[in-house]
Amino acid sequence: MNDLEYLYEGPPFNDVFIKPIKYSPDFFEKELSTESDAFFEIRELNKIYPYRIDESSDEEKLEIKNFFNENRNTFYFLFHDGKIVGKYFIYS
Repeated sequence: MNDLEYLYEGPPFNDVFIKPIKYSPDFFEKELSTESDAFFEIRELNKIYPYRIDESSDEEKLEIKNFFNENRNTFYFLFHDGKIVGKYFIYS
């Protein structure tokens, strides 16, 4: 996977009342769908196949799933009305 990521390195926000939820395998399909919707146009413009991550091959999906499972203690998700609206990864 060759992803471009942007990191915020400023001071912490003190007035944010968000309760992130640690990754669970139950989130996998929602995560693929959310990323597919969010990054379709960027992936298409840059000719990154498949354009929708949820259309990856079974082998690619297994690789993604294994990555999440191996790093589940460092992935956090934000939900609103049952939908993933954000995620973050803690780099060690």
